[in-house]
Amino acid sequence: MKKLFYILLFTTLTFGAYSCGSDHENEPPLEFDDWNDKRSPNYKPEGYNPLEGEWLEQGPPNPIFKMIFTKDFKELICTKSDYGYWNEPDILGTYKINDKEFKRDDNKIIEWSISQNGKRKILVLTLGGSVVKYYRE
Repeated sequence: MKKLFYILLFTTLTFGAYSCGSDHENEPPLEFDDWNDKRSPNYKPEGYNPLEGEWLEQGPPNPIFKMIFTKDFKELICTKSDYGYWNEPDILGTYKINDKEFKRDDNKIIEWSISQNGKRKILVLTLGGSVVKYYRE
């Protein structure tokens, strides 16, 4: 009877200890440090999306491109028609973001930075050697 008791006790303790293990062990590691992913050490429960909003192309006096980053992490681009109004935006896809980069669905990682120039905010996007600047008031 003692042997049966010890076998039952050992089995119970083994399964009990196993059930206390982490549920995160089977999750794949993050390939990109998305600050909106609960697995990230930099996770922001309030949400993190400093790019959110409309950004006009910097350079020409009358911008012809406008980037739109939505609250639900969609990246869109608009072009201006010959008549001066904005066309319907085209969806470039969704993105993940951290404090230095965002990653598109097509796995392109784009560096970003935002600076202040008077009342204007300047967004600089860098992909490879290409740099594009946008602004918003």
